[in-house]
Amino acid sequence: MSLLFAERPLVINTQLAMKIGLNEAIVLQQLHYWLRDTNSGMECDGVRWIYNTTEQWLEQFPFWSESTLKRAFASLKTLGLLRCEKLNKSKRDMTNFYTINYGSELLDGGKLSESIGLKCAAPSGQNDTMEEVKMKRSIGSKRPNVIGSKWPDDLTENTTEITTENKNTFRPEASQPDQ
Repeated sequence: MSLLFAERPLVINTQLAMKIGLNEAIVLQQLHYWLRDTNSGMECDGVRWIYNTTEQWLEQFPFWSESTLKRAFASLKTLGLLRCEKLNKSKRDMTNFYTINYGSELLDGGKLSESIGLKCAAPSGQNDTMEEVKMKRSIGSKRPNVIGSKWPDDLTENTTEITTENKNTFRPEASQPDQ
């Protein structure tokens, strides 16, 4: 079984990834794909919009945690590349609809000279504590040790010793009340 394009691949423009970041480029390209598919989303005032729940987005990006996905969307909004609006008529429906700001200068191929990563003011925003992040276990972690590895598969040896010796022996004379 080959892993090469057996299913629809995620496509990444390397120039765009260098300009806005890898995760952002992946999300933006996937949004572009869905916006071009006329069977998905909805049209409002001549603009095509896509909506998905966080869980649905995570199905498209199963290799990311929820916080990584939310950071990518927040970054795209901050950069002005992503428009997010609540388009439902019902005030109770808080569904976010997304479209790409195709007029952004960041999408102009001639202006991709500077990487936004170099100007990142707060890179600590991507450092989540392990308690906050729920990640899937990597398939690779289930594989046996590589031949020649210096570390054994199991560093702890558990043993059980069963003894029959009873140190607290019962003495009938000690249990008789004084008369």
